[in-house]
Amino acid sequence: MNYFKILLTAMSMLLLPTTKLSAQFQNARVAKEKNMTGQLSQMEDYNRLSVSFAAEVGKSELAPGQDETGKGVSFGYAHGKNIVNGDFPLYLEYGFDATWLHFNDTDESEDYDWHGYYTEKDEVKLNLVSVSIPLNLTYIFSLADGKYEFAPFAGLNFKFHVIGRGKNEFTKEYSNSRYDDESGTNKYNIFDEDDMEGTSAKRFQIGMNLGFNIYKGRFSFGYRFQPDFTKIYDDELPTKTKTNMVSIGIKY
Repeated sequence: MNYFKILLTAMSMLLLPTTKLSAQFQNARVAKEKNMTGQLSQMEDYNRLSVSFAAEVGKSELAPGQDETGKGVSFGYAHGKNIVNGDFPLYLEYGFDATWLHFNDTDESEDYDWHGYYTEKDEVKLNLVSVSIPLNLTYIFSLADGKYEFAPFAGLNFKFHVIGRGKNEFTKEYSNSRYDDESGTNKYNIFDEDDMEGTSAKRFQIGMNLGFNIYKGRFSFGYRFQPDFTKIYDDELPTKTKTNMVSIGIKY
């Protein structure tokens, strides 16, 4: 799927409304000024603080179906700047997100060697901390006589990975009690060339933002889909990532 074409299509749809809708919202703005509802005007700049549940999937091009999934939390700030002279609810929205994700994968198998049958368990844990800068176009629709606002958006996401600490724990348990079990732990940094033996992860990724926010007064509920254009791993482990985020927030 060509995500870049999807992004261009979504952004062009946000820019479709022109003169007729501008006049319509101009009239709506006048009516809204006469009716003090306590909500922020559609034409005003705004800020939003949010907390999100995040789930990221890493898809390896060499191992289809063996996806790695991490779950965590993200804290964000966004500023919406009206870009059409205050007469049209089209905004440039930018800010930052700080995200923590935890990955946990366990592989268990049975085999035998000259000692006899054994069970081998391999558990990998990874904590990934990233900072992102989203840059979106968003258009705000008024719904239910101004009680709700619906704001779809599309844009780019610039992601910088700050921390990527992993731990691999393995055990080997023999069915024959005469032989000692084996175990060990290996800690590593996914951005370190030596730790990863030449297949380190990339700290910087560029991706796409697609989603929406729904506002009720100053409270918001939102969803965001972030597929990345660039891979987190190249070389021997080509892997792309995509993130889904569900958020609640306060607009002020």
